[in-house]
Amino acid sequence: MQQSKYDKLVFEFATLFLAIYKVDEIKFIKFENNKLFGQIIWNDSDEDNEEVYFKWEVQLKTSQIINLIDLLKYIVDHNLYYSDIIKITEGELIEKFKNKGWKQIMIIDTLENLFNIEFERYENNENVGSFFVHL
Repeated sequence: MQQSKYDKLVFEFATLFLAIYKVDEIKFIKFENNKLFGQIIWNDSDEDNEEVYFKWEVQLKTSQIINLIDLLKYIVDHNLYYSDIIKITEGELIEKFKNKGWKQIMIIDTLENLFNIEFERYENNENVGSFFVHL
């Protein structure tokens, strides 16, 4: 079955989002019925590789995901994060994106969307928290 443009954008966003957590491998990822599921692995543990499952209920329009991808690419490419924390202020991000031609309302909406996203985290079939990004 061929992926839709929307599916590809969701996968691209998820890959960038998980890059902030320094995930070593996305073992599998699946998107159906507006839910993204997957398994990720970190190889830096002293013990066995840490394997975690995640789920994200996607409730965004295509244009919102495109904006989120642009924002996260910028954050990742310019190393503006540490773990799940963005290292610059919201005001600094707004100014940087205004300089890229974004309108302030679009920047604020995109940041709000980013800060509202949570990938539920599961270990041993138990919800143990969430992946999210914040200032």
